[in-house]
Amino acid sequence: MKNKIRSYKESYLSDSMPNLGDFFDFAIHAHGKSSEDVWQEFATSWLAVEYGRGSPKYVAGLSGLELYYALYKTDDWDIASKAAKSLRLNTPEFWCGWILAYYQWAYNMTFKTIQSRLPFASSISALIPSLMVRPKTQSCLHCHIDSSA
Repeated sequence: MKNKIRSYKESYLSDSMPNLGDFFDFAIHAHGKSSEDVWQEFATSWLAVEYGRGSPKYVAGLSGLELYYALYKTDDWDIASKAAKSLRLNTPEFWCGWILAYYQWAYNMTFKTIQSRLPFASSISALIPSLMVRPKTQSCLHCHIDSSA
């Protein structure tokens, strides 16, 4: 992956990966949306485009909860207390978002392209076992998505 042009610096990954993980965890668990709906809505949204472009506001400036508010155009901050109670690091949905942020950055693919090739439920089952055996810096999707497109 050397000499690849990426949309943002590697130093942003320490923010972008957990933020996207928190976004998926919150949207699915606290707000009750299905994983497939959230993945579809995110991957085809303006937010995914901005995230993929490496807009600092979105990859590092907003928390996962704030990303949720931005995408779903809500300012109901009363949801925050529910979110604080529901965010459970290490859920499969959190790790899926975490890895999807890395994969998009590493392969410079759009989230829409990734989503068209891998449903969220499949990505969870594909990613989580892989997380247990691969270092955090490696993509766990490389066996499951053709990144040559």
